Amino acid sequence: MSWQPTEQKLSEVLQLFHKTSAHNTTNEEHYVIFQQLQQLQKNAEFNNYLAYIMCDLESESKNIRVQAGFKLKFNVEAHYLSFPLIVKQYIQQKALQSIGHTIAAIRNCSSSVLCVIAGHEKNSSWTINLVSTLVNSLKNASTMQLSQLNGTLLVLNKVCEDFTSLIQIPSMAPILNILFQALLNLLTANDVKICILSLEILNRIFWASPSVFDNVMSIYLQSIFHLAQHSNSQNNVNLKKEICKSLTSLCEIRLDVMIVSLEGVIQYFITCTNEKDETVALEACNF
Repeated sequence: MSWQPTEQKLSEVLQLFHKTSAHNTTNEEHYVIFQQLQQLQKNAEFNNYLAYIMCDLESESKNIRVQAGFKLKFNVEAHYLSFPLIVKQYIQQKALQSIGHTIAAIRNCSSSVLCVIAGHEKNSSWTINLVSTLVNSLKNASTMQLSQLNGTLLVLNKVCEDFTSLIQIPSMAPILNILFQALLNLLTANDVKICILSLEILNRIFWASPSVFDNVMSIYLQSIFHLAQHSNSQNNVNLKKEICKSLTSLCEIRLDVMIVSLEGVIQYFITCTNEKDETVALEACNF
């Protein structure tokens, strides 16, 4: 039977979070609450309660659930390696189940917890299995709920940012091929946030290991040029910045494939330097 919270302990933990959130809680009371939380934290099972509140306790307010998520992330960062295996597995399971939560703040907390765990597990097969699971789920990206797709990309983006060495493992090649195809398809997504996340992941992989793009370079270039041509109609600052990063990296690392399009690329950067948003202009100036 899987782990279940006891009503008494769950009520105790929730009461402390409610007191912490109350506007009339005094400094002295906050100190007492802190001491009580520290006492609870001596038992690793406390982290199961945090995961349960964040992921499963739909009757609780978003604020309390996010508080539990932040506390869980802090504990995982500081103490994960000392957790019993059964606690580790419960947190892993719950965080993975909740990366597609409809509440964005809970989705972000769950994604962050998974990425912190990936850091602790980087020398085991767990992180590779996590990436494989998430990438394989993108085979059905067209039928995924938007929140699930967003959470999946959030985790993959963070993993690609923090663990670039994973990309260079030979056994990851088949997974990368699936990921490339999914991300290239998502560059035309109707939701601009999905498009931006997909491009951000591609940018991270290209900068870390440009050679893995050799087999998809022509399609990748077509996709970037298409986005650049239509970025004004999207009128999204973050999308334009990611396009600038893509084109800058391509010109810096693979100028040979960019030569024929260089005039149009230069014109795009000139246009971006005149953007009202100075962060886009600054990104364009990096070219």
